[in-house]
Amino acid sequence: MSLDLDKSDWKPVTFGDVVSEVRKSTKDPVAEGIERVVGLEHIKRECIHLRNWASIDEETTFTKTFQKGHVLFGRRRAYLKKSAQAQFQGICSGDITVMEAKDNLLPELLPFLVCNDKFFDYAVQHSAGGLSPRTKFKDLANYEFLLPPKDQQAKLAELLWAGDKQSLAHERAKETHEVALKSFVHDRILDNPEATEIQLNDVVESMKGGKSPVCKNEAYVPGTPGILKTSAVTSGRFVSSEAKTAKTEDLGSLSVTVEADSILINRKNTRELVGVSCYTTESHPHLYLSDLIWQIRPNEKILAKYLFYILSSSRVLNRFAAISNGTSTSMVNIAKGNVVKLRISVPTLNRQKTILTEVERFESSERRLETSVAASKQLLKSLINQIF
Repeated sequence: MSLDLDKSDWKPVTFGDVVSEVRKSTKDPVAEGIERVVGLEHIKRECIHLRNWASIDEETTFTKTFQKGHVLFGRRRAYLKKSAQAQFQGICSGDITVMEAKDNLLPELLPFLVCNDKFFDYAVQHSAGGLSPRTKFKDLANYEFLLPPKDQQAKLAELLWAGDKQSLAHERAKETHEVALKSFVHDRILDNPEATEIQLNDVVESMKGGKSPVCKNEAYVPGTPGILKTSAVTSGRFVSSEAKTAKTEDLGSLSVTVEADSILINRKNTRELVGVSCYTTESHPHLYLSDLIWQIRPNEKILAKYLFYILSSSRVLNRFAAISNGTSTSMVNIAKGNVVKLRISVPTLNRQKTILTEVERFESSERRLETSVAASKQLLKSLINQIF
């Protein structure tokens, strides 16, 4: 959608002309009635809505306060594009900059002004630091853009919030569908009364891992020899582009490639992501497994995709987290010997096929919803970038 905007009467301003940083803190948030805590992990990438938080009951060292209507900007690693408007009061991380609009900018426009590509690019360019660069508000204050008159601001805000409402509706429909699919998997696959409980080892034909030699320090080119990163698996769907470029001299020692109709599983990751798996539909003879990933090939007792739905369920993932171990607080691993002892319920092959047919209907609807979500988000992003 292209906007026909006449910007002839828009005035050049800096971000600091229309936005101020809120620098308030509290020593006793409970006494002030604050119940919620926000860290960077609670702000979703490129989403102006703050929908996650922690309880004040959980231990925290945060003291910075914010109020309803304030915009929270993730100043650490600005390339993550994290910015959201608060709909409640709370305390937040020092890696979050709290902002509010001045009198010459409608507060309704501020979330969109911050959440646009040009602003994020500027923030990244003016960040400083090594592994964890941060952006200061005094640098953001110099960001220049054209500001429309107040009456036009109101009309543009109405347009943007309408676009956001549509995008949010599509996203919520997708979330509702995901809940329905999880419920179906729970009732028809995990707790199927017609299934027989056996060990995972009874249905596994092979369970192989790869190797992790030092790779080239260059971007991976699809179709060339590469070694999978764990990020190829962690989304729950196989992402073939998530690989490192293998060195020619190491190819002779690499043997386990990605095969069609198999399951890839992360044997080592954070406690939240260890054991996460994906199902592969195609073979990738140029992609090799690292030593952090297993490839499971089931035998004739179970269909690979049926097994994937078992292994990717929250029940099994919680089990993987429980049996994981490691000396690092951030990375844990699961032992093959423990994984193959996992108890699973397996019905007849004919019953598996029937259930998968129903699952595929869910998947087809999910793909349509994902297309709608992506289209509505792209439309809103286009509107924001055209205005600012």
